[in-house]
Amino acid sequence: TQVPKKNACIGLKLNCVPACSTNLSEPIAATLLGFMRSSEYETSTEVDLPVHLGKVGFAPKNAKEFRPTETQPSLNAAWQLGVGDRLAKALRLVGIDIRDQSANQRAAMYGSISGALATLDLSSASDTIAWKLIEHLFPEQWFILLSQLRVADVIIGNERVNCAKIAGMGNGYTFPLETMVFWAITSSCVEILRPNRD
Repeated sequence: TQVPKKNACIGLKLNCVPACSTNLSEPIAATLLGFMRSSEYETSTEVDLPVHLGKVGFAPKNAKEFRPTETQPSLNAAWQLGVGDRLAKALRLVGIDIRDQSANQRAAMYGSISGALATLDLSSASDTIAWKLIEHLFPEQWFILLSQLRVADVIIGNERVNCAKIAGMGNGYTFPLETMVFWAITSSCVEILRPNRD
């Protein structure tokens, strides 16, 4: 949220004063950045931490449609990416590697030829993962962490909007989180309706 897209580069992003969302400032950021402690000495230093809203923009999805995106405050983005990496590692434990789409490509080609598999492309899939759904599906500690790292309030044009979704495009854990949710739902359905099948 601090560096305009046209000027975005790692150097400028790292040179900015870190900022965070309202829901991150109290529970996490203030604790981690507000006080510095070590085993040799103890000191406390107040840190002036700017609080920013997310910024909603739109990026071309294809020639006819635009996809909503969220620009996150820097501290939210950094910790979201760390959580996203942890979720991606958990997915790999069940055989899903979101870093490599070749298995999906092979399955889609096989499904197109044989008719034995189907693919589903949801429009704005990341915008369909409601905050309350994650509260229902995930352990409490994970839900609290994801809630604290999300940017709940965004600016669209000049209007402040409170989001019901857990995360959108631009949040560092959106893709692994939605992959995990969709995998869990489809795996459960297959287990109930067609055991021992893909």
